[in-house]
Amino acid sequence: HPTPQAEGFVRLRRGIRTRSLLSSMAYAASVALMELRVHMCQSSVASKGIRDFWLKNYGAVKTANSKLPILLREAAGTPAKLTAAYAGGKEQSVSVEGMSEAEFGTQLTKMMKGP
Repeated sequence: HPTPQAEGFVRLRRGIRTRSLLSSMAYAASVALMELRVHMCQSSVASKGIRDFWLKNYGAVKTANSKLPILLREAAGTPAKLTAAYAGGKEQSVSVEGMSEAEFGTQLTKMMKGP
């Protein structure tokens, strides 16, 4: 018989797995999305929110979209920009310069849903 502590551990682990799955589902992309490109500076304050977002959320985004190419491009002095390439040759770019981690996450989610 499992001890109460062991049962609590299993419940906790299930809760962690469930939260992880839910967070990755939040970043599920439209089938029309073919590629994501993110340009940012590796040291500027204006790109800090974007860098922080990817440090914390890359795994969840990639888990939800395992076949989607996600290109993170860092170059000194580069303004932060998010580009989504969709089926049919459509592309949409938006400046994400100076956005917080949360603002970038909102913009990314919007672009992942389609044009």
